[in-house]
This record gives sequence, C-alpha cells and structure tokens, in this order.
Amino acid sequence: MLMSNISPWFVMVLGMGTVFVGLVVLILITDLMSNLCGVHKGKGVRS
Repeated sequence: MLMSNISPWFVMVLGMGTVFVGLVVLILITDLMSNLCGVHKGKGVRS
C-alpha cells in the first residue's frame, strides 16, 4: 500500500493530537499516583 496519497496536514494533525492526548494521559497518571501515594495538594512539609 502506497502512503504517498496521505495529506501532510492529516499527518500533522494526527501527530499533534497524539501528543496532546499523551500529555493529558500523563497528567492523569501522575495525579492518580500522587493520590495513591498520599501526597495531597496544598500540604507542605510544616503541616
């Protein structure tokens, strides 16, 4: 199958969408892990 018929704009939008979804998933994973480890927002070392 030849890939020369795919528009460069489609490839660019698909790549940017993949990066955006990946960043959102990374943020959700880090938030989930911080909740599982007991790290809460707004609490410092002194509290």
